[in-house]
Amino acid sequence: MREEAIAEFKKAIAVDPKFIDSYFGIAKAFILEGKPDEAIAWSKKAKAIDKNACQVYADIALAYAQKGLFEEAIAEANKAISIDPDFYNAYLSRGMIYLENKMFEQAAAEFKKTISVDPDHFSGYYMLGTVYINKGNFEEAIAECKKIIAAFPDKPSGHYGLGMIYALMREPDEMISEYEAGLCLDPENGQVHEMLAEAYLKKDEYDLAIKHCDSAGELGYKIDPELLQMLEMHRE
Repeated sequence: MREEAIAEFKKAIAVDPKFIDSYFGIAKAFILEGKPDEAIAWSKKAKAIDKNACQVYADIALAYAQKGLFEEAIAEANKAISIDPDFYNAYLSRGMIYLENKMFEQAAAEFKKTISVDPDHFSGYYMLGTVYINKGNFEEAIAECKKIIAAFPDKPSGHYGLGMIYALMREPDEMISEYEAGLCLDPENGQVHEMLAEAYLKKDEYDLAIKHCDSAGELGYKIDPELLQMLEMHRE
C-alpha cells in the first residue's frame, strides 16, 4: 500500500514539482517503512521548496530518531517549534522521540502540549495513553482512551487501546468487549479477529473463536498455526 502511495505522490510531483504536500507524503511513507535516509532525502527536497515549512523539520526529527541520533532529532523538532510555536506535529514528534528513549515524563509533557495546541488531535490523546501504559499507570491510560472514544467515536483505536489495557490487567471480558466494539468500526482488521479468536478459545467459547479465526483467514491475515490447530479440534 505504501509503495502505491509513494507512486501516486511521485505522479503528483511530476505534474507540479512544487506541490510540497507530496514530498511530505513520501517522507512519511519512508518513515513508516523504517527507511530514515530516504525520508530525510525527500524532506530536504521539500525544504528546498519552503525552508519555513514546519513539517520538514518534524519529519526529519523522526527520521533522525530512527537512526538513533537523539540530540539531532530533538534539534530538528525544536526548529519547527521556533518557526511556529503552535505547530502541534512538532510537539508530537518530540514526544515520540522521548517515548522511544523511555523518557516518559518528558514524552507525556509533549503529548499534553500537542493536545493543548489542538484539542482535536487524535494522536496526542493516543500517544499520551501509550505513555501511561508504558508506565503501568492503567487508570490514567483508561481515562485517555475514553477521551479518544468520546472525541473520535468513528475511530477504533480508543477501543483497541482499552482492550490492550484490560488484557494487561487480566480482565478478559472487558478486553473482549472493547475489541468487539473496535471491530464494529474496523471490520477488516485481521489481527483483531485473531486476538478475539484466542480470547474466546480461552473462555471455551469455541463457536465465536472459530468465527473470528475464519474471518481473519478470509481477510488474508496469516493466523498463528498453533491457534488453527487448537481450533480444528473443536470444529464439527
